[in-house]
Amino acid sequence: MKLFSIIVFDNRNAEKPLSIARAEDLSMFGFWKRGTIRELITFVSRQLASKTAQGQRQVAAHDMSAEPQDGISKLLCHAYVNARNVSYVVITDGEYPQRTAFNFGQRAVELLEKEYGDKMFSSSGVDQQLTVAGLDEEIKKYQNPAAVDSIAKIHNDLNDTRQIMVENIEKVIARGEKLDDLLAKTDDLSESSKVFVTRAKKMNSCCTIL
Repeated sequence: MKLFSIIVFDNRNAEKPLSIARAEDLSMFGFWKRGTIRELITFVSRQLASKTAQGQRQVAAHDMSAEPQDGISKLLCHAYVNARNVSYVVITDGEYPQRTAFNFGQRAVELLEKEYGDKMFSSSGVDQQLTVAGLDEEIKKYQNPAAVDSIAKIHNDLNDTRQIMVENIEKVIARGEKLDDLLAKTDDLSESSKVFVTRAKKMNSCCTIL
């Protein structure tokens, strides 16, 4: 089980959420692959945040089975938007428990709000990368879901969270739009990363047909 990243977004403009803060652990990926994985995570996270309604939790899967990266064949993307239109997207492998992922997301937002309050919102219209005290330590701690299960129980609103149906990430983020159009418009992916996503998409389609 592996927890890879979290990005917290300002979702007040749901068409293009702006990142506020992030933390990641990509150590299991080869050094030369981390840039592509980081860009993929940024793209998928922003698109999923834009397709998540206020108060909604959803989980989407990004299939990498056609071109696995260091043994990882699937990424699970856990998204939530709170009442203040602050969203988070937590990226894990396919084995990581949903409840723990959502608890980690809530914990990250709590740390951010405690440190910055309303100052976390920027009027500049560009992404931020605020430093959040304790967030890097939290992502390390949450690498072991069993160790934080007892801590997670204090979040009463998540205790009753049922297993959420996992949807294909392409279906979620491309609602009303073609994935190729989203790839063409995004600034989150370099040209080489766009080629990687497109190639993986085509290979998955071929595998499905076969």
